[in-house]
Amino acid sequence: METLLLAFAIAVAIVALVLYFELKNTQERVEKIRTEIEQRMSVTIQNAMHDTSEKIPQIEKRVEEIAQKVAETEAEVHSMTAKNSATQQE
Repeated sequence: METLLLAFAIAVAIVALVLYFELKNTQERVEKIRTEIEQRMSVTIQNAMHDTSEKIPQIEKRVEEIAQKVAETEAEVHSMTAKNSATQQE
C-alpha cells in the first residue's frame, strides 16, 4: 500500500513538473508573440506617419487650388449679381 501511495505521489510530482514546464514554455511563447506584435505595430505606425507626412504638402496644394476656385466662383457670382442688379435698375 505504501509503495502504491509512493508511486502515486511520484506520478503526481511528474505531472506537476510537466505542467510547470509547459506553462513556462507557453509564457515564453506568449512573450515572444507579444514582442513581435509590438514591433509590427511600431513599424506600421511609423510607416503610416511617414506616408501621411509625405502626403501633407500634396493635400495643402490641393486645398489651395480648391480655395482659389472657390474665390474665382465667388467673384463670378458677385460680378453676375452686380450685372443683373444694374440691368434691373435700367
